[in-house]
Amino acid sequence: YITPGTNVVRSLEGKVNQQNVWIRVQAVDGRTTQVETQARSSWGVSDVSLASELDKEIALQLSR
Repeated sequence: YITPGTNVVRSLEGKVNQQNVWIRVQAVDGRTTQVETQARSSWGVSDVSLASELDKEIALQLSR
C-alpha cells in the first residue's frame, strides 16, 4: 500500500514474511535518494536483520 504524500516523500507499508514493513523514500536532491526502512514482528518488536536485508535489496535495484 502506497500512502499519499508529497512529490518529495513517498511511503510504503506492507508485510514481508508475516512481519509489518514500512519504507519511506525521499529525494534529497536531483541525484540522491534517502530510503528509511522499518520492520516489526506481530508483537511489535523491531526486526533489524529484515530491515537491513530490505535496504540492501532496494539499493541493488536502485543502482541498476
